Amino acid sequence: MVRVMTALGRACWVVLVIAASFAPEGKAHAQTRRFAVDARVLTGLSVGGGDGQARLRRTPLFVEAGMHTWLEEEEQVVIGAAVRVEVEDRASIGAVVRAGFRAMLAPIELRPSIGLVAILAPFTLFGVDAGMVLAMHFTDRIAVLAHLVIDAYLYGSDLPTGTVVTSFNGGLGFEVGL
Repeated sequence: MVRVMTALGRACWVVLVIAASFAPEGKAHAQTRRFAVDARVLTGLSVGGGDGQARLRRTPLFVEAGMHTWLEEEEQVVIGAAVRVEVEDRASIGAVVRAGFRAMLAPIELRPSIGLVAILAPFTLFGVDAGMVLAMHFTDRIAVLAHLVIDAYLYGSDLPTGTVVTSFNGGLGFEVGL
């Protein structure tokens, strides 16, 4: 378990360093960091399996609760993390770290992102995450979210050797700016 946590910590740092390298250089004035918390419920389809056969099945329902941050003066780059809890089938808990961009098309905001995903208990799965959030802002601090995400699990105790499981999920949620 210690090795898993160390690998997850290193992966988080890699995503944060990559996101920081895309941040535009600012002027020498104080910058305001903004935060938002969110929660969403997702499900979809997964493809993968053992014995050289691809199995298509519904992804168990899961909930993500997270936080993301950006600089108010340079709000194009956003980084964040979420806790992922599977609430159907086998209960599991994991984490997702994401870096992405914001495109404001008032009152709608688009946020494409990439990241790393890890399921840590009771089994392990590690992989990559790519997604798009569509946020419909009702105020400058409250939004309803539609989220599409693709996860590819490449390694873990819950995968047969030589197998990749890919899931295509969608869901709805809300966001509150702090």
